[in-house]
Amino acid sequence: MRIDRLLRITGRFEWAIVATLLLALVLLALGCAVGLVDITWRASGVLHPPGTSIPVQSGNPGQVASLSVQQGQHVTAVSPVSRVRPRSIHDRHGGYSTFSNLDRRIGRRTDSIAGRPVPVVARNERPRANRREYHEMVVISPLDGVVTKVHVSAGAMVHKDEAIASLEPNARESAAAVAVSRPFRVSTVRPSMRSGTRFAGPNGADLALPGTVSSVALHHGASGWIAQEAIERLHGDRSVAWISLTGADCPPGLDLKDCVVEIALERVSPISLLFGRLRLDG
Repeated sequence: MRIDRLLRITGRFEWAIVATLLLALVLLALGCAVGLVDITWRASGVLHPPGTSIPVQSGNPGQVASLSVQQGQHVTAVSPVSRVRPRSIHDRHGGYSTFSNLDRRIGRRTDSIAGRPVPVVARNERPRANRREYHEMVVISPLDGVVTKVHVSAGAMVHKDEAIASLEPNARESAAAVAVSRPFRVSTVRPSMRSGTRFAGPNGADLALPGTVSSVALHHGASGWIAQEAIERLHGDRSVAWISLTGADCPPGLDLKDCVVEIALERVSPISLLFGRLRLDG
């Protein structure tokens, strides 16, 4: 009796039941197809064999750099991207890690090593869905006095102490790019220096910081007074809190002012930005 009643009820909605099952099958097939496409794209479009040399797009015409890739790494040459909002914290390895805010708060690491480029390491990790994470690594090479920027985005962990991808030493690059994922990890925090602090650098150099908010890289021969207009300004909250000098690693025969100096200052009022100046005494 119950079975006959059930058959009568289902008979009224048989087309609805069939349509629901067909829709479920279509959605299942579509999901599998998207997954296969995603896996195929990752395997064929991103992974590179060991020793692959990838051209890096530059911010300036005619400047070329390349990346050397190890097996299984997600490394892709991409164009330089928009600016980030930095805040610096010192780490125990001598560089500093920076938190930026493009789509969300993420991490980045900037290293200053005199005489050689900074290695970039990308470990193969699947990036999180629906997240756009961008990082910017500044590579400083006093040999040619050029600040090299390497852009990193979603895909892996980055470590400065392991080298799988690095810019060629003679590459005069001002903006380059590498795709990786995940924020950088911060190991330890150093107390920040307030604006106006006089910081005694290596070789007896003295930096007067009268409230200029920026990150500054000085090339070969850069000395004396540098106007605020000549400083690369940083967008956002302008809260940078660390000063890094590479003068201690300068090649023999060169003064501090002849080496690349990376300077990051703390947040100050907008009025001081109009009159901010930075002086480097060699």
